[in-house]
Amino acid sequence: MAIELSSRRNAPLAGCCSPQTSTYEEQNPSGSANEKHQSSSVGNKEYGPHPIEQVRMTVAETDDASLPVWTVRMWVLGIASCTFLAFINQLFQYRSEPMKITALSATLAALPLGHAMAFLLPDYTVWLRIPFRACRPLTFSLNPGPFNVKEHVLIAIFANAGNAFGYGGAFALEMVNLAKIFFGMRITFYVGLVLVLSSQMIGYGWAGLMRKKLINSAVMWWPSTMVQVSLFRTLHETNHRGKISLQSTTTRVQLRKDEWQRRMSRSQVFYVITVASFAYYVIPGYFIPWLTCISLLCLLCPNSVLAQQIGSGFKGLGIGAFTMDWAAVSSFLGSPLVFPAFVLVNMTVGAGLVLYVVTPLLYYGTNSYKARNFPIFSSSLFTEHGQRYNVTVALLHPENPTAIQGDLYLSVSFAVIIALLFAAPISTVTHFLLFHGKETFQSFWPRAASKDQEPVDLVDVHTHLMKRYPDIPKRWFVVLLVLCIVGVMAISVPFKDQVQIPWWGILLGCTMAALLTLPVGVIMATTNMSPSLMVLMQFIGGYIFPGNPIANQGLKLFGHMSMQQAIFFLQDFKLGHYMKIPPRMMFAVQVIGTIIAGTVDMGTAWWLYNSVPHLCNADGKSDVASAWTCPWDIVAYDTSIVWGVLGPDYTFGSKGVYKNIAFYMLLGGGVLAPLLVWLLAKIFPNASPWIKLINVPVILGASGWMPAASSINYTSWLCVGFIFNYYVFKYHKTWWKEYNFVISAALDAGTTIMGLFISISFMGQPGGTPRWWGSSAYSDHCRLSNCPLDSTRSSSLSCEIYN
Repeated sequence: MAIELSSRRNAPLAGCCSPQTSTYEEQNPSGSANEKHQSSSVGNKEYGPHPIEQVRMTVAETDDASLPVWTVRMWVLGIASCTFLAFINQLFQYRSEPMKITALSATLAALPLGHAMAFLLPDYTVWLRIPFRACRPLTFSLNPGPFNVKEHVLIAIFANAGNAFGYGGAFALEMVNLAKIFFGMRITFYVGLVLVLSSQMIGYGWAGLMRKKLINSAVMWWPSTMVQVSLFRTLHETNHRGKISLQSTTTRVQLRKDEWQRRMSRSQVFYVITVASFAYYVIPGYFIPWLTCISLLCLLCPNSVLAQQIGSGFKGLGIGAFTMDWAAVSSFLGSPLVFPAFVLVNMTVGAGLVLYVVTPLLYYGTNSYKARNFPIFSSSLFTEHGQRYNVTVALLHPENPTAIQGDLYLSVSFAVIIALLFAAPISTVTHFLLFHGKETFQSFWPRAASKDQEPVDLVDVHTHLMKRYPDIPKRWFVVLLVLCIVGVMAISVPFKDQVQIPWWGILLGCTMAALLTLPVGVIMATTNMSPSLMVLMQFIGGYIFPGNPIANQGLKLFGHMSMQQAIFFLQDFKLGHYMKIPPRMMFAVQVIGTIIAGTVDMGTAWWLYNSVPHLCNADGKSDVASAWTCPWDIVAYDTSIVWGVLGPDYTFGSKGVYKNIAFYMLLGGGVLAPLLVWLLAKIFPNASPWIKLINVPVILGASGWMPAASSINYTSWLCVGFIFNYYVFKYHKTWWKEYNFVISAALDAGTTIMGLFISISFMGQPGGTPRWWGSSAYSDHCRLSNCPLDSTRSSSLSCEIYN
């Protein structure tokens, strides 16, 4: 290989293998110069306004195809951010207080670094002469010009891969953690790496096959991308301060609005709120954790179990509790400023039914399933009399795991949530077939539609602008899909003792993921909520692999998690669609970023396995103040016992205590409720248009983050969401358009950066915070909230056993 340097500027990556793009004028030679900047006219075709108001208010309807994209600084900053986030986020997955450092932090850091590289790097063009290459040399410029928005977007995509596209750590490591830490099984590094990479790459295959429906259609607008689009426009577009026209006849109210816009541009608002949230978060995040949840009833009634169950924001119903911590608002459900108002209403109905109707009724009203013998909110497993369920005894008697200790019991809230999560994917399929089945069929098979019928998928100006770039051949996705499925099935035979799940189980999981990716994708693309398939996969796995929790986790990995990876891939692809990033470049960055991130995730986990004693407290020997308790893996371990060791027959099946609740949720919520909404929409098409906004999958899946998430996370999230996306959006729309998504990005940025600083600075220190009243072990001062209501139990035993 020979390398030559020349001083010619503005030479992007070129060569026979590089993607070629054309300018707008080259694609439309007859068009005028002004057509490039028209939002409703592209080429010779007129396009109406985008059907989604939030998209019209946020996304630019222009494109500059001349911007260099594959640049040296994009690769350097992208790979660096991917590696850094993969390491940090996987590390935090094992912490007692897990925090996901989102791609936003890397996105912000990349801005000054990108401008610095544009200023410092020489403007030399590098010529790579590769031997035996049957084409002209590959050329690229070290500095093709100013740092631009398309480079920045691809760096953010790299960072998203490092963040496991929002999950924080690699999905497959949950299976590896359970096998190696909790069940003491042998699994090698390379087998774990294959599981990590294949499960994510399989998701890319499903996503590629669904791109036409979920990306090109205008009504599939992916609400979460609006924050990122707004952020990139704020950082890269000139944002002049507003000026007050003296000739206008504005009222005093409008004048004050104009003055506000004149004083504060979007970029100024972003930086001010970022700095403010950064400075503030040190208070609830380190000095006064009590501010994360202030439970008034617990302060007023320090010796009452009932009052603390009702008032605790962490382990109770959260009545009278509030938070002054943005991390508590957004840590589980994401920023509430992203979700449309109708989604917030559905979430309110779903979470409200669980928190304030079903759970109190079954616990305080009827004492169903002996609920008062256990805490009202807990993910732990119990015997009939409230003792912790001895998993070791159950494992020693796989033929009849309940013979010694009796039936397995859950807290009533946990049982209701599992039943809802079982019904959610069934309702997703039902909802999809009823509301989107016909148009989806016609989208994939256009000949099925009548000749005079309008296209079912609205093509907007953004989709048309993307046609100038070469699309990704479908065979790329098919080849990737086949290679990954065949590869992981191949290792499942010689390494069966490590993988546990047989080859046909992997194939079954992949088949279910393929069938459910489109229905779940439609829900996510329109509501920003993704119904979980975990409980359904574990229920099926419990029957197929009785007594084998790792095989059960394997079915969940390839059935649910590969589908979830497809959803994240599509979400980032929609961001590239809005920002006009060439599709093939998006594909390459996502695949390369996933390979890098998966390798770093596995390496980080392996390092912790061998360096942190009593990791996750799986052996029960860890210090109470240990910082490595792995809360997510503890919940996964409990559910693996429920479905994998005991099996569905002993929990929600024919022999289980909760068989009735599972049946009613499945039939009523999964099938009848979506059917009822569809019938009402058909019967009253014009009289009640709001009926179509009732989304049963969102309602059933609303409580899916519990019990890891608590009531304070939900109530604060909903309150903030309604303030911004209902009140402000309805009555102050101009202000909302200008600042809503910018404020969301700024709050996340400041909080996550300070959270990263606190975690790194005090990592490994017992307790992690100063010892005083404001940093009590019971940070909401509800020490009795985790006790059962039964007075004899709570008075005779310490409530520590229920934590």
